[in-house]
Amino acid sequence: MDATVIHEQHFAGWQSKDDGRLFFPGPAIVLRSQNGPETCTIDCQGVGGAFFLVADEPPSTVIQGFTVTNGNGFPGGAAFLHHDADLTFVDCVFTGNTSSSGGAIFAENTASATFIGCAFTGNSAITGGAVFLSDQSDPTFIACTF
Repeated sequence: MDATVIHEQHFAGWQSKDDGRLFFPGPAIVLRSQNGPETCTIDCQGVGGAFFLVADEPPSTVIQGFTVTNGNGFPGGAAFLHHDADLTFVDCVFTGNTSSSGGAIFAENTASATFIGCAFTGNSAITGGAVFLSDQSDPTFIACTF
Protein backbone atom coordinates (compact mmCIF):
# COMPACT_ATOMS: atom_id res chain seq x y z
CA MET A 1 0.00 0.00 0.00
CA ASP A 2 1.24 3.48 -0.87
CA ALA A 3 1.65 6.08 1.88
CA THR A 4 2.02 9.80 1.37
CA VAL A 5 3.28 11.83 4.32
CA ILE A 6 2.54 15.55 4.31
CA HIS A 7 4.90 17.75 6.28
CA GLU A 8 3.78 20.77 8.27
CA GLN A 9 1.72 22.81 5.87
CA HIS A 10 -1.28 25.08 5.49
CA PHE A 11 -2.96 24.26 2.20
CA ALA A 12 -5.16 27.15 1.12
CA GLY A 13 -7.35 27.27 -1.94
CA TRP A 14 -7.37 23.46 -2.12
CA GLN A 15 -7.85 22.55 -5.80
CA SER A 16 -7.89 19.06 -7.22
CA LYS A 17 -11.08 17.69 -8.74
CA ASP A 18 -14.16 19.37 -10.27
CA ASP A 19 -15.09 21.41 -7.21
CA GLY A 20 -11.72 21.22 -5.49
CA ARG A 21 -12.22 17.90 -3.67
CA LEU A 22 -9.49 15.28 -3.46
CA PHE A 23 -10.48 12.03 -5.18
CA PHE A 24 -8.84 8.63 -4.48
CA PRO A 25 -9.50 6.29 -7.40
CA GLY A 26 -7.79 2.94 -7.41
CA PRO A 27 -6.02 0.94 -4.70
CA ALA A 28 -5.80 1.78 -1.01
CA ILE A 29 -3.65 4.73 -0.01
CA VAL A 30 -2.57 6.30 3.28
CA LEU A 31 -2.50 10.10 3.39
CA ARG A 32 -1.22 11.40 6.70
CA SER A 33 0.36 14.48 8.15
CA GLN A 34 3.75 14.18 9.74
CA ASN A 35 2.89 15.95 13.00
CA GLY A 36 -0.90 15.90 13.29
CA PRO A 37 -3.82 18.28 12.75
CA GLU A 38 -2.25 21.11 14.76
CA THR A 39 0.38 21.63 12.05
CA CYS A 40 -1.30 20.46 8.85
CA THR A 41 -4.44 22.25 7.63
CA ILE A 42 -6.53 21.91 4.50
CA ASP A 43 -8.26 25.28 4.16
CA CYS A 44 -10.93 25.06 1.46
CA GLN A 45 -11.49 28.85 1.64
CA GLY A 46 -15.23 28.44 1.15
CA VAL A 47 -14.81 26.97 -2.34
CA GLY A 48 -15.94 23.33 -2.31
CA GLY A 49 -14.87 20.64 0.10
CA ALA A 50 -11.68 18.66 0.70
CA PHE A 51 -12.63 15.06 -0.14
CA PHE A 52 -14.83 13.41 -2.79
CA LEU A 53 -14.85 9.71 -1.85
CA VAL A 54 -16.99 7.64 -4.19
CA ALA A 55 -14.77 4.87 -5.54
CA ASP A 56 -15.27 1.98 -3.09
CA GLU A 57 -12.37 3.07 -0.88
CA PRO A 58 -11.51 0.19 1.48
CA PRO A 59 -10.93 0.51 5.25
CA SER A 60 -7.19 0.35 4.54
CA THR A 61 -7.42 3.75 2.83
CA VAL A 62 -6.53 6.13 5.66
CA ILE A 63 -6.65 9.92 6.01
CA GLN A 64 -4.81 10.83 9.20
CA GLY A 65 -3.88 13.94 11.12
CA PHE A 66 -5.42 16.86 9.21
CA THR A 67 -7.51 19.86 10.15
CA VAL A 68 -10.09 20.49 7.44
CA THR A 69 -11.67 23.92 7.59
CA ASN A 70 -13.76 26.39 5.59
CA GLY A 71 -15.22 23.67 3.38
CA ASN A 72 -18.42 24.61 1.58
CA GLY A 73 -19.25 21.50 -0.40
CA PHE A 74 -22.65 20.39 -1.54
CA PRO A 75 -23.44 18.08 0.01
CA GLY A 76 -20.90 17.61 2.77
CA GLY A 77 -18.93 20.74 3.68
CA ALA A 78 -15.60 18.91 4.11
CA ALA A 79 -16.23 15.44 2.67
CA PHE A 80 -18.74 13.65 0.46
CA LEU A 81 -18.85 9.85 0.99
CA HIS A 82 -20.80 7.65 -1.38
CA HIS A 83 -21.19 4.02 -2.51
CA ASP A 84 -19.14 1.87 -0.18
CA ALA A 85 -16.69 4.59 0.83
CA ASP A 86 -15.40 2.54 3.76
CA LEU A 87 -12.12 4.33 4.40
CA THR A 88 -10.74 5.35 7.80
CA PHE A 89 -10.22 8.87 9.18
CA VAL A 90 -7.86 9.08 12.17
CA ASP A 91 -7.12 12.10 14.39
CA CYS A 92 -8.70 14.64 12.04
CA VAL A 93 -10.33 17.92 13.02
CA PHE A 94 -13.32 19.14 11.02
CA THR A 95 -14.08 22.74 11.92
CA GLY A 96 -15.85 25.70 10.36
CA ASN A 97 -17.31 23.76 7.42
CA THR A 98 -20.78 24.45 5.97
CA SER A 99 -23.27 22.78 3.67
CA SER A 100 -27.00 22.38 3.20
CA SER A 101 -26.64 18.74 4.39
CA GLY A 102 -23.75 17.51 6.52
CA GLY A 103 -21.76 20.52 7.66
CA ALA A 104 -18.58 18.41 7.81
CA ILE A 105 -19.51 14.97 6.42
CA PHE A 106 -22.26 13.74 4.09
CA ALA A 107 -22.53 9.95 3.80
CA GLU A 108 -24.94 8.04 1.57
CA ASN A 109 -25.47 4.82 -0.42
CA THR A 110 -23.83 2.34 1.96
CA ALA A 111 -20.84 4.53 2.86
CA SER A 112 -19.46 3.06 6.09
CA ALA A 113 -16.34 5.04 6.90
CA THR A 114 -14.71 4.80 10.31
CA PHE A 115 -13.72 7.91 12.26
CA ILE A 116 -11.23 7.40 15.11
CA GLY A 117 -10.28 10.20 17.48
CA CYS A 118 -11.73 12.92 15.24
CA ALA A 119 -13.18 16.25 16.42
CA PHE A 120 -16.18 17.97 14.86
CA THR A 121 -16.56 21.60 15.98
CA GLY A 122 -18.23 24.69 14.58
CA ASN A 123 -19.65 23.02 11.48
CA SER A 124 -23.11 24.03 10.25
CA ALA A 125 -25.85 22.82 7.93
CA ILE A 126 -29.60 22.96 7.54
CA THR A 127 -29.65 19.21 8.29
CA GLY A 128 -26.83 17.40 10.06
CA GLY A 129 -24.64 20.16 11.47
CA ALA A 130 -21.62 17.86 11.77
CA VAL A 131 -22.69 14.71 9.90
CA PHE A 132 -25.62 13.76 7.67
CA LEU A 133 -26.40 10.08 7.00
CA SER A 134 -28.76 8.64 4.41
CA ASP A 135 -29.45 5.60 2.20
CA GLN A 136 -28.06 2.82 4.40
CA SER A 137 -24.83 4.58 5.27
CA ASP A 138 -23.45 3.29 8.53
CA PRO A 139 -20.22 5.03 9.62
CA THR A 140 -18.54 4.25 12.92
CA PHE A 141 -17.32 6.93 15.33
CA ILE A 142 -14.76 5.85 17.93
CA ALA A 143 -13.53 8.32 20.58
CA CYS A 144 -14.70 11.31 18.54
CA THR A 145 -15.93 14.61 19.93
CA PHE A 146 -18.89 16.65 18.70
